[in-house]
Amino acid sequence: MPVKLSGYFFIIGAACLWGLSGTVAKYLFNQEVSPVTLVQVRMTLAAILLGTVLCTRQGGVLKVARTDWPGFIILGMAGMAWVQFTYLYTISQLNVATAVFLQYLAPILIAVYTVLFLRQPLGTTTAVSLAMAVAGSAMIMVGQVQDTLTIPWRGLVSGLASAVAMAFYTLYGQTLVKRYNPWTVLFYALVFGAIPWWVWQPPWVLAQMDFNRLTWAFFMYIGIFATMLPFGLYFMGLGRLAASRASIVSTLEPVVAGVTAYLILGEIMSPVQLAGGMLIVAAIISLQMERAPSFPGQNSSTSGS
Repeated sequence: MPVKLSGYFFIIGAACLWGLSGTVAKYLFNQEVSPVTLVQVRMTLAAILLGTVLCTRQGGVLKVARTDWPGFIILGMAGMAWVQFTYLYTISQLNVATAVFLQYLAPILIAVYTVLFLRQPLGTTTAVSLAMAVAGSAMIMVGQVQDTLTIPWRGLVSGLASAVAMAFYTLYGQTLVKRYNPWTVLFYALVFGAIPWWVWQPPWVLAQMDFNRLTWAFFMYIGIFATMLPFGLYFMGLGRLAASRASIVSTLEPVVAGVTAYLILGEIMSPVQLAGGMLIVAAIISLQMERAPSFPGQNSSTSGS
């Protein structure tokens, strides 16, 4: 499969898994699980599981150069830790649709950074696709919340912070996946991303929380299918696509969330939501119409996991 096409599939796979996880997170918050606890548990479980797999099958993949340790620490603590906490905190304050929309303002930030600081033109098709994707996300949000658009300031601030965090870990993470296996990057991002939350909430505090088996089952689901697998696929996609393109494709997440709610929960999709979903799909398809920019410096380790 061509590198460019496989990159789209990886990002789409990540978006689909993320789209399925918002409702699970909302359920846990309704069971009085705090955002800090959920971030702490999901990142720790994902790091343990991924580390076990990598050590068993590809032990050497965990070796990194000493000079690159600061980069992994920054990605974990300033990127992975904050993108997960701010997003989940936003969900705890707002509905899932609004939280997802606020986070997916990140492609705009990535596009601005790419043009102003990396001096890379977006291209007409990419710019149009970006506008279509953001507009589609807004339509999905408006179609779900209808006339209840009052947003608590805490939710608004954390939602915008999640967009900044997503833009950061996408751009910064791409610099590392050019040199290392995407799963290596993810493992250390999870490890260093979990550390601040264990300092904030020590193990003995978590041990005092009496979670039932169903809650732990949802924790495990979040750790595997909302963290380890989708972030791994996302980093693999970043090794094949420009950050601006990858972020646009990932806006498929709210579409998947809406379709899932319709199929599983019986929620009605309004005409506005359907139109928004079609606009996002059209944006992703339109990206294929423009030749992707060259992607120099890609390490051979990013050609497979």
